[in-house]
Amino acid sequence: MNTFTYPGADGTHKIFVREWLPEGAPRAVVQLTHGVSEHSGRYDAFARFLTEHGFAVYAQDHLGHGNTAGQDDRGWFAEKGGWQLVTRDVYGLRCLAGERWQGIPYFLLGHSMGSFLVRTYLIDYPGTVDGAILSGTGQEGAALVAAGRLLSGAICALRGTKCLSPLIQSMSLGAYNKKFCPNRTPCDWVNRDPAQVDAYLADPMCNGASTAGLFRDMLGGIAYIGNR
Repeated sequence: MNTFTYPGADGTHKIFVREWLPEGAPRAVVQLTHGVSEHSGRYDAFARFLTEHGFAVYAQDHLGHGNTAGQDDRGWFAEKGGWQLVTRDVYGLRCLAGERWQGIPYFLLGHSMGSFLVRTYLIDYPGTVDGAILSGTGQEGAALVAAGRLLSGAICALRGTKCLSPLIQSMSLGAYNKKFCPNRTPCDWVNRDPAQVDAYLADPMCNGASTAGLFRDMLGGIAYIGNR
């Protein structure tokens, strides 16, 4: 496994990337797109499984996440247009990896929030990958998304885009755990395997609070991909 960085679409950040390579020439490339409040390192075991089967694997840490985030912008994309910037970063990595591995199939795999980013990518950059795998995806109703955008937008306007809102957190990620009562941890919803939940909670780059700005941007992305 190697690491490198490349210039982010925001013109400020260096996007951190993990690269896993098979022993021989790869049969295809899989680009992983992680979810909210996690990072590319969580996919190490899965990436190694893929390399054992001949795939080259790449995964970036999004803006506000993992090794891409700075001390003051964890859980935050940008002052404005954050969703579009992260999608452009996904495309940027696709171009870099595709330049190295020409002539073989290229796949995107997005999990949870990453699946929403991959769906946005497929709309904005059609025909640039051979296939996509969506894990843990879905689509909230338009009215609920609109209400969430209104609330997060209002909080951003009043308190800034880097504001941490317990209300938004409890209405979004916090609401997931209610479906798994009685709860052992605040993050039982993350995985059915208790060991994976414990590893997630023990990882200092996971389970961080997301800003009102990130929720505003993500809900804007969800509205975008839900627009027929």
